[in-house]
Amino acid sequence: MAKAKVTSKGQITLPKQIRETLNIKAGDEVLFAKSREGAVEMLVINKEASELFGQFKVKDNTSLETMDKAAEKHQKEKYAKSGRD
Repeated sequence: MAKAKVTSKGQITLPKQIRETLNIKAGDEVLFAKSREGAVEMLVINKEASELFGQFKVKDNTSLETMDKAAEKHQKEKYAKSGRD
């Protein structure tokens, strides 16, 4: 278990142990969701486009930004289907 303080601006710094365990890097996105039991669950979106190569059918000349948005949408839909709030 790790602990973090919330600043007056509502920000937290994720403890190093958590960042390393979940391979969280600067620029990664983290989604928070409250479970039915009341716990807060965290989903890290840290896949780079190169890691997703071949998982999506895209047209030629698709921009990296478009691919990143598709990957994020896929992760959010997958999380939503998991039944978590």
